[in-house]
Amino acid sequence: MTSDSLLQLFSNPDSISSDPRWSQLLAPYLENGLIHATTYSPEEIRKHVDFFIKHIGPHLGPGPLGKDGYQPQYPSAMTDDLTPFELSLCWKDPKQQGRPIVRFVSDIIPLNAERTRIASLAQSQRLIEALRSIAEDTSDLTLHILPDIWNAVSHTLKVSETFIHSGSCSQCGSSSAFIAFDLKKSVISGKFYWRLPFCLNVPGILNLMDQVFSACFAIREHIRNHADTLLPRMISIDATAFPAPRIKVYVNCRLQGERDFDSWEHHLRFNDSVACPEDFRSTCRDLWKSLTTNPPEWAQTRPDAGPKSCLLLYELTESSTNVADEQRQKLSSKLYIMCQEIPLPDSVIATQLLRHCELAADAEILKFFAAGRKPTNFISEIGLAPRKEGTEVSIYLNPSYFARKSWDIAEDGYMAKPRITLI
Repeated sequence: MTSDSLLQLFSNPDSISSDPRWSQLLAPYLENGLIHATTYSPEEIRKHVDFFIKHIGPHLGPGPLGKDGYQPQYPSAMTDDLTPFELSLCWKDPKQQGRPIVRFVSDIIPLNAERTRIASLAQSQRLIEALRSIAEDTSDLTLHILPDIWNAVSHTLKVSETFIHSGSCSQCGSSSAFIAFDLKKSVISGKFYWRLPFCLNVPGILNLMDQVFSACFAIREHIRNHADTLLPRMISIDATAFPAPRIKVYVNCRLQGERDFDSWEHHLRFNDSVACPEDFRSTCRDLWKSLTTNPPEWAQTRPDAGPKSCLLLYELTESSTNVADEQRQKLSSKLYIMCQEIPLPDSVIATQLLRHCELAADAEILKFFAAGRKPTNFISEIGLAPRKEGTEVSIYLNPSYFARKSWDIAEDGYMAKPRITLI
């Protein structure tokens, strides 16, 4: 048994608190993630965990039902498992030497678990105002947030809901907003995400985006010109460059039966309007190929196995790569591989990450997953972005509170990852 507390937790996930509140069930993942990084003092860890429990936990909605806590009460769109939380670990600089930057992402769920987008958006506004009050009290942690901008977006989307939906929507679901935080030693930087209505067609979504930002024109035109392939899914405004906002648009890139990287790479490059260094392109290409190339026998037995899409991020503000060309600094891009669509266990996914992502080659958490003997599905997403000294890689770990008991792998290596449905 490893002595690393985070690795122990993923080795024995049922050892977490029996307290039915989400804050108590999920706090061990955040706490042990911070311990695992080895860059935070015990006092810094305590402050970050207290912030999560006291200020984010109340906005995670009702916890699981049942004696063993394995029945969800809300169909969170954050994960296919319906657990409303992901722990994010990121490697972006060789100086990290395998030690991750720690972040977390959580859904925003009404206390009464009302399953409408308008209720979720109203809850997001309550959270924003709560965070505003916390930010004004600088006695403990410095909190970087953008409450006025965030509230304006939530308000605009909430008003639009009165025209788009009369109640619940099976296509859109009820989750409408997520909150995330980058955790530095004494600074917490907030990120806000809004899910766009899935039931609208592309022109309808673009019109809604126009109501939120007038600065989306270049991205808007690219999506409009490729409406058969690109579907806007989320918008985000984060405070990691505080006080300046970072504005992002997340687009679902539908593969339409052709998974080869070269067939859709031009969307990642934004038709050559985005600077994509060769290291970034080759890392994306090689990792994508390694995770989406099925065994030959699956062509007959599982012809439809594999991803139907990937997620692309377009950032409207200056690129972190600091390229010389000013035009290219106006847009940057990032690739997300949605591992829920990769029918392989964590051991295979982590092995390929170690093989192709140099900045994460010393990551103990990836080595742990790569050596795993049991089929697990904790790695829900992989994020790749260009950096000066290589390709940044992030993994998003879903505690999979509800799905873990059903994990299994077929004799041919196929791992089914169905989405849990909640009636």
